[in-house]
Amino acid sequence: MNKRQTTHFGSEGVWVAALVFFATGAFCGFFLTALPRLTLHDWIYWVGARIIWQLGGAIWFGAAVCVPLAEPYWKGTALGALLGLVLCFNPVLDVVRGPERWEGKITRIVIWNDQIWRRSGGYSLTVHGQVDIRGQGNAYQLELSGRQVSEWEKIFRQCHESNSTIHAVVLRHLNVVLEADCETMSDRIEKPVSSPLRFGERLNPTVGRVVARWSAGPRQQQAQGAAGKTQSAGGSGFSGA
Repeated sequence: MNKRQTTHFGSEGVWVAALVFFATGAFCGFFLTALPRLTLHDWIYWVGARIIWQLGGAIWFGAAVCVPLAEPYWKGTALGALLGLVLCFNPVLDVVRGPERWEGKITRIVIWNDQIWRRSGGYSLTVHGQVDIRGQGNAYQLELSGRQVSEWEKIFRQCHESNSTIHAVVLRHLNVVLEADCETMSDRIEKPVSSPLRFGERLNPTVGRVVARWSAGPRQQQAQGAAGKTQSAGGSGFSGA
């Protein structure tokens, strides 16, 4: 086997590996954000893994295709990046914008069963849900399916039946609920309604709280110092009387 044949088989192996990586990401990458229980602490890792799998796989496949076709790499890379963005457009938007905090009253909850086609076993039942939330000047609609419905249906129904205010942290474009409660969540996330969280809060809410406390430290010390002076002045006036 000469050097040219070895190079041919090597490039063919890379092409097949890139094809397998891209195809599995295109068909199975969705499950990285659909099956796990995403939380405020770890959502960025699952969503990031899906982006790397789908976007990275598409770029790799586009570059590998250029080898047997003798085309410039930048063409295949650009086409692969475009195809990868189509596959993971919603995850990319949620990473850029971050989770959103929704607050309001639940006006409607609809849960229904539907059938989807699975290659492994034909048609199978799956559950879907739609939740309408109305806040102060804002209206939200959340569309859930599968595990998201079974995970959060009870809390949403409790808030709806008791007419309580729902506090939810949502990945808007993926329709994934990270946190939901009928009670106040100001101790967890101190942000305006429907505003993206700070980057530190996206990765780990504990980091965000530490940064917030650190930045508020000088103001709290000034307030405590002013209160101490007021108390000392009042005490000296009483003793003089």
